[in-house]
Amino acid sequence: MFSPYQYKCGLDIGSSKIAACLAVIKGQDIVDIFFDSQKITGVRYGTITDSAKVVEGIRRVLVSLRAKVKVPIRQLYTNISGQDIHWKTVHTVIPLTERGTKLINSLDVERITQQVLLLGSSLDEEIIHHIPLSFSVDNKTGIRNPEGMAGHTLAVEMQLICAKISALQTISYAVQSAACEARDISFSGLATAEVVFDDTLRHGVNILIDMGADITEILIFSEGLLQEIILLHTGGNDLTRLLMERFSLPFEVAEELKLSCSMDNYFSDSAKEKETLVKSDGQLRALRQKEVISALSEKTKTICLLLKDELERKIKFSEIKNCFFCGQAVLQEGFLEVAEHIFGIPVELARIREHTLAAYLSSNIQLGGLKYMTYLTALGLVVRHLSFHPPKILETKNPSANFFQKAYHKLWEIYQEYF
Repeated sequence: MFSPYQYKCGLDIGSSKIAACLAVIKGQDIVDIFFDSQKITGVRYGTITDSAKVVEGIRRVLVSLRAKVKVPIRQLYTNISGQDIHWKTVHTVIPLTERGTKLINSLDVERITQQVLLLGSSLDEEIIHHIPLSFSVDNKTGIRNPEGMAGHTLAVEMQLICAKISALQTISYAVQSAACEARDISFSGLATAEVVFDDTLRHGVNILIDMGADITEILIFSEGLLQEIILLHTGGNDLTRLLMERFSLPFEVAEELKLSCSMDNYFSDSAKEKETLVKSDGQLRALRQKEVISALSEKTKTICLLLKDELERKIKFSEIKNCFFCGQAVLQEGFLEVAEHIFGIPVELARIREHTLAAYLSSNIQLGGLKYMTYLTALGLVVRHLSFHPPKILETKNPSANFFQKAYHKLWEIYQEYF
């Protein structure tokens, strides 16, 4: 039976949780979105270390979503990050014609893209994203789209984001073991950027800092183009471990204590003087809230100094137009204030600015307060694969194999060259 609805599922596999969303689409409108998340173990620094635990987490999330939407979920879009990601910039040039000039068409762009993919490929990696930084036609540089321009040679500088084939296979196997198929695996940071930025991304220098449990991703964009990726082995678990050591707590208790100090739980000056009870070694202990927040602020300062040091190696802070933070770790009381003081520039908490989602989600009680932060990457995975969504981060298309299109363009090239 024909259904007017389509369903797209985004699955964000993180080091401490799996978050998923299922969008119900009719025509060019998102009419509903369903959400679920589950805590997991078995992922460290973005790499799956215990497949069975990850499979069980994926299965629980999908079962919950199926129960909510009452439809089978056979395919989904998921992500990869961490130490299995590698990026590089490749430059190449191709001749367009033996003599004279010719008008550049989409097949010429495909041909030079294919050349870049060949130059940038390796036996143990797969290229998952190829993002053009700029094209050059003869001696004209800094071109965004060369189609329709005439020239003798075409050159491109392209950013390639690669992932280890073994890691991609492990992720695909985990999804398949949960009775589903991974249609596509994207770099987490690009998916998040799709929903965090609006059209202002295309102007000036914009920074996205996504702090996970044990991985922090920093993406630097300039005039809408991805210029740099920085991955650091630091995150929310560093804050948890500090509380473990400072107050002699088990990890699980320290994690709960950390979460109790998030922005969702606002603390007045008087409330900070109160005590909070934690259970350790079977006994209840009273900790002053002020001491806990102070300890977290100290570690936050250390983390922000590390972030600043890494950013200063790539860019001048005076050039930054927008700096957005996301991730559960940045929700700690006073985190943004410390970051703003260390960076010396205004910083903001990331929010959903993508117009396709913003209007719908503004009235969604499931994402009230700061709950949306859990699903930013999952939503980005869905948005990246909407046919009616103009992408924020432009990628070249994968080379096609359309025989008739290629034959047409070849005949046109011959006509241009000789007549």
